[in-house]
Amino acid sequence: MITIVKILNSKISKKISIDNIIFFFSSILLFICVFDPAGLLFGIKDKLFVLIVLLFISNIFIKKRIAINVNLFVYIFVFSVVLPLISLVTYFVFQKSHGVTIDTGILKTFLFLLFGFIVFSFKKDVLKIFVTWLCILSILIIAVYIVIRVFPNSTNSFFLFGNKYLIFTIAIKYLAGFSVVRVYFWTSPLILIAISYCFYFYRKTSKKRYLVLTVVNLLGLLLSGSRANFVASIFIIPIIYYYYSTPIKKIYLMFVLLVIIVITGLIKYHVIYEMFFNPLDESNKVKILMVSDYINIYRSNIPTFLFGQGVGSEFYIPSRHMTLTFSELTYFELFRRFGFVLGSIYLYLMIYPIRFLKRDNQGWLYLSYLLYLVIAFFNPFYFSSTGILFLSIVLATHYKYSNESKIDNYIS
Repeated sequence: MITIVKILNSKISKKISIDNIIFFFSSILLFICVFDPAGLLFGIKDKLFVLIVLLFISNIFIKKRIAINVNLFVYIFVFSVVLPLISLVTYFVFQKSHGVTIDTGILKTFLFLLFGFIVFSFKKDVLKIFVTWLCILSILIIAVYIVIRVFPNSTNSFFLFGNKYLIFTIAIKYLAGFSVVRVYFWTSPLILIAISYCFYFYRKTSKKRYLVLTVVNLLGLLLSGSRANFVASIFIIPIIYYYYSTPIKKIYLMFVLLVIIVITGLIKYHVIYEMFFNPLDESNKVKILMVSDYINIYRSNIPTFLFGQGVGSEFYIPSRHMTLTFSELTYFELFRRFGFVLGSIYLYLMIYPIRFLKRDNQGWLYLSYLLYLVIAFFNPFYFSSTGILFLSIVLATHYKYSNESKIDNYIS
């Protein structure tokens, strides 16, 4: 009897270990980041992240050891600590005297990259949990779309709720004479990961549930309505298929895609032009005017060109007659904040995970990240806490499972 009690106690203690508690809270954090990116609905996003970090640190002292890949440590330290602090210093040296104001609260966004250490330490698959929440997000987008189509009077209620908590917005756009309903969740670009994950495992296992989930996620990304998401939803499957195909199949696929693109361009030229290139389109017009505003900021003085206006700094956009702390033009915004010295380093760090494509079997993940970088051209989501969280998962996943994860690359 005593032996049975000891066995039960040992099993219970294993289930409620600090590692399992951290994993549980991390799963909840990922859920909140997907469905409450601004942290306004539940109000615990930042607090939960701090709790997870504190539990992780306490676990280190309990175990009296830590295993961290050196390359991962350097990347996170430079990205989330060194460069933001240097930018903050240059702001006080060059910009404060010019009346530029700054929001230092944005520094916490960069600290979300610390989640990479936690993901790296898990024996369980965090990426699978993340994909699960994204699949549910796609189902939710489809469900909301169906409801507002069947019950149009509910559109206003959804709109008010989504915009109140900065979770999603609903809009009707007119493109080339067509009425398009957008159910745009702010985290919808991340559905790319779920599409890549499900399609990769469908090719690998031929299990129909992965095919169904691939279609569901494609539909969710498509219904989100963003033009960048629309393009990504079209190209993500062919890109992954091409990546994992034999040389002969690659040639065949390229030929088929070329024919489809040419035929589509000839037949639907007007629609494509209206969607992406018409300078009279309100969204296109705003972005074009903002480019000239950014160029004027870069040209304002040498310190701004070299070191930027500072991380979290506010800036006035004449074309929109408003003051902002960030805009949709992520890469222009990157150089405005950090200048062309620190900004170039950040740009290198952003594209750095792409070099892993030829190094391990996680190619589908880096391909989705590559398209995510393309979407970031017209979407400010990359430098949000949830966007940074995705980067931390990409990095941790690579260093956890790749050939670079050798014992001499660790500090213990």
